[in-house]
Amino acid sequence: SGGGSGGGQQPQGSGGGTEPPRGGILRVGTQVGPNNLGDPTIVLSQNDPNFAAPAVERLFRRDSTGQPVPYLAERYEVSGDQLSIMIWLKQGIRFHDGAPFNAEAVKWNLDRYIATGRAELASVKDVAVVDEYTIRLTLSQYDSLLLSYLSAIPGMMVSPKSLEEKGSEWADANPVGTGPFKIVSWEKGQKVVYTRNDDYWQPNQPYLDGIEMIIIPDSMSLSAAFMNGEVDVVFGIDPQTAVDLQAAGYQVFASEQAASMLSLLPDSNNPGSIYTNLKVRQAVAHAIDFEAIAQTLGMGFYEASNQLAVKGSWAYNPNVKGYPYDPGKAKQLLAEAGYPNGFSTTLYAQNTESYRNVLTAVQAYLREVGINAEVDLMDQGRYHTLVTGGPEQGGWKDGMAIIPFTINPNELGAWSRLLGPEVSHIRLPSVYNPDPVKELIGKAVVTSDPNELIRVVHELQRVQADEFAMANWVYGQKSISAQRDNVHDVNWHTPQWTPELAYLKN
Repeated sequence: SGGGSGGGQQPQGSGGGTEPPRGGILRVGTQVGPNNLGDPTIVLSQNDPNFAAPAVERLFRRDSTGQPVPYLAERYEVSGDQLSIMIWLKQGIRFHDGAPFNAEAVKWNLDRYIATGRAELASVKDVAVVDEYTIRLTLSQYDSLLLSYLSAIPGMMVSPKSLEEKGSEWADANPVGTGPFKIVSWEKGQKVVYTRNDDYWQPNQPYLDGIEMIIIPDSMSLSAAFMNGEVDVVFGIDPQTAVDLQAAGYQVFASEQAASMLSLLPDSNNPGSIYTNLKVRQAVAHAIDFEAIAQTLGMGFYEASNQLAVKGSWAYNPNVKGYPYDPGKAKQLLAEAGYPNGFSTTLYAQNTESYRNVLTAVQAYLREVGINAEVDLMDQGRYHTLVTGGPEQGGWKDGMAIIPFTINPNELGAWSRLLGPEVSHIRLPSVYNPDPVKELIGKAVVTSDPNELIRVVHELQRVQADEFAMANWVYGQKSISAQRDNVHDVNWHTPQWTPELAYLKN
């Protein structure tokens, strides 16, 4: 079951039957540049595929709801026993070096990725070429995240010919894919330049002559470059910049889905911690007005939630009760837990402006119910040790830590990566992760029926919140972009931008 072909599910072009005008160079500005471009096996940052996208396309692409739809793939079918997936490929596509995009090329790409031992394709036992345009993936167990991963880094398709002839280092700096644009140059820390691919497989596309992606690390300078007309689009901007640009009359877009969820996690797994007491965790959740924090700091671009998802996502369960802001209820629970006069605790976070602002607000709310919280801000190295090590070699003690959950490829991916059955003791050892939660994550990952998957993930969201008060979800952060009036159909605010559809028109 499952399957179907891509098509109307992509972000749409201008429609209306009129052909967009051709020509022009789209200049895109952002603060953080890529580490890697053209060798998917060494791409680690979720940001890098954005920079490779003009040249390197993927087997699947994500639609506006975040669900994978076939892209270089034509369609797919999951076997009855759910232990294999057939994928039929689009025909007649060539890589930029003239080599054919076919089943052999896909097998080569996937086998290379599997050989790295990275987790995304761990369930794939074998990739077989069935015929020139069909492959079969044989699985050790069904993995409901697999197709989503094929719309992410593991699904990036590069030319075997170029990579084998010129080597990984050359290929990484010179991405050779099937995309609408070809690489011209990459000056690290400065810019990536692309020119039109005249032999692109989609008829009449792309519309632009080229794309320049320019790195401007300072947010004020980036904003100024945009307002001065030095760049046409900016992405990855903060709420304050977005509000300033809106006020100046520019078009600002935010992703429909949250790109990450910010959590405040108690050290509920450490013996002797005050947070091993459920009533204390519930009291803390009632004490903090997360709605107000999201509104104040997010300026309309952050959304408070009581679970690892925001409204509008398939993973969001509207029936989670959670712990609405109620200081009276918080004090009552503290008294029942044996702390009528509150207690002292520590709040841990990496030292960034946004986290400082969150903790200042949290500190004030906790003080209102008698909890005295100290703030401990750390450099990146110490923070990393704190998050991943246990109490002996790190971890956090007698307090709560701010941890972002990147929603990739979706919310279940975030659950699975940070608190799944295999990883929670490594990734977040200080957090109490009850068996029912681990079991639901494990069950969701092997569930193939889409409706059953939604049911299991909704149950996971309910259990972690209403039964265990496992985490305080601070807010969901959307990814924000802005563009000048002459820019159309880049779709930066969707899960995947569309270089082939973009055009410039005054």
